[in-house]
Amino acid sequence: MPRNNPKINSMKMNVWIDMDNSPHVPLLLPFIKYLESREYTIFITARDYAQTLELLNREGILFKKIGIHTARSKVFKIMELLYRATRLVLFAKKKKISFALNHGSRAQAVACKILGIPCYIGMDYEHTESIIFAACAAKIWIPELLFPKALPVIGINKDQVITYKGIKEQFYLKDFVPDLLFKEKLGIPADKVFIVLRPPAEMANYHDSRSEELLEVMIQKLIATKDVYTICTPRTNYNKCKLKKYESTYFKVLEKAVDGKNLVYYADTMISGGGTMNREAAFFGAHVYSIFSGRKPMLDLELQRLGLLSFISSAEECNAIQFIKKMPVRTAFFHTEENQLEQIVNAIIQDVKIRPESKTTG
Repeated sequence: MPRNNPKINSMKMNVWIDMDNSPHVPLLLPFIKYLESREYTIFITARDYAQTLELLNREGILFKKIGIHTARSKVFKIMELLYRATRLVLFAKKKKISFALNHGSRAQAVACKILGIPCYIGMDYEHTESIIFAACAAKIWIPELLFPKALPVIGINKDQVITYKGIKEQFYLKDFVPDLLFKEKLGIPADKVFIVLRPPAEMANYHDSRSEELLEVMIQKLIATKDVYTICTPRTNYNKCKLKKYESTYFKVLEKAVDGKNLVYYADTMISGGGTMNREAAFFGAHVYSIFSGRKPMLDLELQRLGLLSFISSAEECNAIQFIKKMPVRTAFFHTEENQLEQIVNAIIQDVKIRPESKTTG
């Protein structure tokens, strides 16, 4: 669905943004607001996966739901990808899209390649299967921390890259204002160490089953530890059903999405099998433990070097953790003077202007 600024200028561009996972909502919302402030027309599509649609609805964002994610085998994932890409082509083919923007959406990348739309793809995990991104992206926007050492892993050269300082989570956390009543609203006891637990992404291309083994050990430790209160944020209904059996007075499994920024802001300890929530929690000074057992992201290895995150790789390391209250919330650990988001958008617009007119704009 288009998000039309009342002052739309016919000379401005039409921008298509696709979100296929819940972390993309807070990440891409600042891009949407910035583009709208410059009087661009925005079309938004979203996949029904994790809490993506729920978060969009909470933000009051108009969007077109296209596709779901149910497959766990590689063959069915490919089938789902092709099916969603086909539906995205049908959605976008007559909308005169000037360029597309996403963070890791393979389906939109394929659809844009078919339609001849320049597609600008964000990435911050270099070990994902990136052949589609490398083949379909007009440019890929990545943190400077990945440049240039991650480029051969991703399969791109420096001319295909737009870089930015810091981490992508800063785009939406740097101006965050916490809800002072958040813990009270969720019934989180003030005298307990507050733990946020995020399961591994079992359906992701990069998933490794050892993460689930570490999750089980961590849960057993949490439910046996006094003076802690845990909120578990399942990714899918499958996650939720598996985790419900552990519920107790001090171990809660969320039934619906809550404000994730407040959740990580107040967390004393963050434990996750993914990356985004760990980096968000590190931004706010939590004790962060990653049970991700796949190939380690360069970004997270840098956070570990800075003492902001610890990788957990064994049951012994899980059981050695001491859960304590965190220090007062810190400011951003990557300080940047420039507005990195604006620089990314400006670089994209300049690149679009020097490209031949897309097939959808004629």
